[in-house]
Amino acid sequence: MKRPVSENAASLDLAEEVMREKIESRRPATTRASEKTVLVGDEGELDAKADDFINRFRHQLKLQRLDSIMRYKEAMQKI
Repeated sequence: MKRPVSENAASLDLAEEVMREKIESRRPATTRASEKTVLVGDEGELDAKADDFINRFRHQLKLQRLDSIMRYKEAMQKI
């Protein structure tokens, strides 16, 4: 019996969150993403949003890379 799409999406979100927490806990405190927002007029707000977007994007790339490395190591242990 198949689960409804909403349950599948919820379980994927939960799995993703658990993976993020697991990976994030392995990182040193100095490299963890920080949430900084500097609001100085319209231009400053735009720059802050752009910086936030870039930081989140880089963070996601790092998480994907770490996930890939972890899956590779798990696969090598099974051999």
